[in-house]
This record gives sequence, C-alpha cells and structure tokens, in this order.
Amino acid sequence: MTNAPSQKLTKEKSRLEAVIDRLDTGMLLSILAVVIGLIIEYLFEFIPKTDPTLLSITHKVGGGIVTLGVSGELIIEYFHGKQETKLREINDAIIGANTERVAELNLEAEKERLARVNIEQRLVRWTIRRKLDQNETDGVQEQLKQFAGQRFGITHAATDDAATSEPLQFAMQLRGILQGAGWVEERIPSVRRVGNGVLVECNSDDMDTAVPLARALASVGIQAMASGLATRQIPPIRIHVGLI
Repeated sequence: MTNAPSQKLTKEKSRLEAVIDRLDTGMLLSILAVVIGLIIEYLFEFIPKTDPTLLSITHKVGGGIVTLGVSGELIIEYFHGKQETKLREINDAIIGANTERVAELNLEAEKERLARVNIEQRLVRWTIRRKLDQNETDGVQEQLKQFAGQRFGITHAATDDAATSEPLQFAMQLRGILQGAGWVEERIPSVRRVGNGVLVECNSDDMDTAVPLARALASVGIQAMASGLATRQIPPIRIHVGLI
C-alpha cells in the first residue's frame, strides 16, 4: 500500500525551496550591483570639472561592477530555472502520491462500507428469517452436486404458529436446494428438538457427505454442524432445522 509522500520527497522539496530562496537573494544582490555600478559609472559625469582620469576610472570600475551584476543575473537565472523545474517535478510526485493514497483510502472505505452493508443485511435477514438469495442457493447447490443421489430426511423445530414458522420456511427452502443438487428425500417423522441452527446427523460412514453440507451452509452464514451417530439410521443423513 502506498504511504503518504515519503520523507525523502519532503526533504528534497524543502532543500530545493531553500536553494531557490538563496538564488532569489543572489538575484537581488546582482541587481543591486548593477545599480551601484551604474551610479559609479555615470555619477561624476554630472559633476563639473571632474578630472578626466577620475572619470575614466569610475567608468571602468562602474562598468566592471555592472558587468559582474548582469553576469550574476544570467547565471542565477539559469540555475533558478533548473531548480524550479526540479521543484515542479517533486510537487507533481507528491501530488501523485497523495492522489493515489486518497484513491486507495476511498477504495478501502467503499469496501468497508459494502462489507458493513452486507453484514447488516444478513443480520436483518437472519434476525427475521433465514432465507438464501439466488446466488447463495446456487453456491450451496454447486458444492453439493458431487453428492447427487444422497438420501436425506429433514425436520424442523415446532413453533406456536405453524403457518408462519421460520424453521418450517427454511426447511422447505433447504429441501428444494438439496433436491436441486440431486439429493433424494425420504420422509421421516417430525421430532421435537430444542436448539438453534441446523443439525446434520448421519451414520458414521456418511460423515464425508454430512460435513460438506454443514460447511456449505456455514459458507453462506447459516449456523450448521454435523454430528455422527453410533447407531445406524435410515435415511443415512437427517437434517434438523432448529430456531434461529
């Protein structure tokens, strides 16, 4: 994951800014030198009866100072431009790193939001009733098709209102899912069981089928567990849908 602009970029930016500040100071000094040189070169021309020798000297000295000042301006301007180019590149790199970091943070936030929404939707759905959507149904069936032909029976916990019983409704959906995967139902008598989730009971030699069923349900958030029995039963797998 990309971090905020590295310390190396930040330090390099500070260094370049300090260099540019010094070059700006040098530019001001060069301009000042040109002004002083011009004053020295032409001041005595406005003073009557100035010794020609002195005028010659002041022209040479002032001209030299002007030449140094102009040369300094050109040299400083050259290096100033190079440093500003480097500074722009550093700023672009920092902006790019920040933009990438912001994009990553936005992506992480969106993933977290979607995950939170998904959890909230499942919690609401499971608090009211267990019901798998089509994608979840297809996923469970795909995991169980390899056991097509497996015989099973299914019962559900009794509730006061049989017509709207959540265990009954989920047992009916689970029955359809298993039949869609090629499993064969055998009717078994209802039993009164107290407990939550889905219990998959099986003969000891059918654990290789019961465990994948429990795992398939767990993969879509349904509380389920497999349990082997010491005594043999028919059908070999019995599914008991308890309360939420």
